[in-house]
Amino acid sequence: MLFLSFHALALVASIASKGPKPPSTPAPIGALFTADDYPSEAKAADEEGTVTTRIDVDAVGRVSGCTVTSSSGSPSLDAETCRLIKERAKFQPAKDERGRKTYGSVVQRITWRLQGDLAPNLAWAVRTTVTLAAQKQPTCVVEDEGAMKLVASTPGEGCARLLKEASSWTPTWLQPGQSVSFTLEERFLPGTVQPEDIPLPSGAAIASRQVLHLDFNAAGRIERCTIAEELGPAPPPMRDCKEFKRRLQPKLGEGGEGVPFTGTFVFTGIPGTGKTD
Repeated sequence: MLFLSFHALALVASIASKGPKPPSTPAPIGALFTADDYPSEAKAADEEGTVTTRIDVDAVGRVSGCTVTSSSGSPSLDAETCRLIKERAKFQPAKDERGRKTYGSVVQRITWRLQGDLAPNLAWAVRTTVTLAAQKQPTCVVEDEGAMKLVASTPGEGCARLLKEASSWTPTWLQPGQSVSFTLEERFLPGTVQPEDIPLPSGAAIASRQVLHLDFNAAGRIERCTIAEELGPAPPPMRDCKEFKRRLQPKLGEGGEGVPFTGTFVFTGIPGTGKTD
């Protein structure tokens, strides 16, 4: 989900009823933006920020120019803000002291936030199972547990990533009608939980497990990461703390403000099971 806020500041010296009036919109300009507008490259890089723009409006209310006067820090967010404003915004033109329509400018600030796409800060787990079969494309199934609720109609980023990698994993010894499956479980536990206190998946043999202790700041971003346990080769996508970029929903204090918190991530690789049709 995309959270957008906006602020407008007219670039006209006076807005008294008998003085010049700046360009205006019939609805808040933030309503022009939707969650689908979030640039994919900015979302993949976990980029957020506020874009301040100067919008030039001609005498008939059309946007004649858009200039970023203060960057969000993300080139794609800056560019998309101006592109959408020029494409979608409709203004009432500015008026001079005599009430005649004229050119004018206005400053708009748009804030892009990814909070709705963040993982919960309560206990949850996601299990991704990939099945490899001879002479067939790999298949993938995702299951959720606890606070994490996935959209059942889409395979999710985990499936897409594993399927891309799995295309070269199919064992050469598989015969037609044979298949093998393996599972990667990602689990989040609030607080700092020691490895010996984390139960293994019920009835499953473990090929590998990695336990990370994490400190999150008030915005839900990782401030510190420590590997608490490594058993066997690190399961994909983990190799070390530097590769772990997960961000969580901020934890709210009693006053509704974000507060720092700790958490434990557990990555478990469960070896495959063979099957013959």
